[in-house]
Amino acid sequence: MKEVHLEYKKLKELYKQHKFKDFIKLILVANASPQHLALGASIGLFLSVFPSFSLGMWLALILAVYLGYNLPATYFGTLIVNPITAPFFYVMSYLTGSLILRTSIIELGNVNILTVIDQVLPQMIIGGIVFGGIVSLLLYLVVWGLALMYQNSKLKKTL
Repeated sequence: MKEVHLEYKKLKELYKQHKFKDFIKLILVANASPQHLALGASIGLFLSVFPSFSLGMWLALILAVYLGYNLPATYFGTLIVNPITAPFFYVMSYLTGSLILRTSIIELGNVNILTVIDQVLPQMIIGGIVFGGIVSLLLYLVVWGLALMYQNSKLKKTL
């Protein structure tokens, strides 16, 4: 399949216009295959769901550069876990980890730093891996499908 390439001037123009719709299009038609776009987005989401508390974003971007994934797609994946959605993702990670480890859920009133290290962190880590893996796989499938459809439609228009 022929890849669709955008010129640097076009990318700069889209950036200056601050259009979110164009930013999403930029991700979908960037100089990358649908697999690399989807992998970048899913790695960004996975490392943001994992309880790294904002280190996940930086690690995801470093990995994207090292592995050759699309940086805007990776950054998009990290943005899914934000101050509004983070409580949902972290609670789901904790509940998933508690279910897997078969531990009881602690009451918020009984929490101190030792309780967090001993009773919350293991559940968050295990749950973050499992729950993060599930939502990352779903995001991979969505981004891959959208990128494939969009790049194919752009390719048909150029032929």
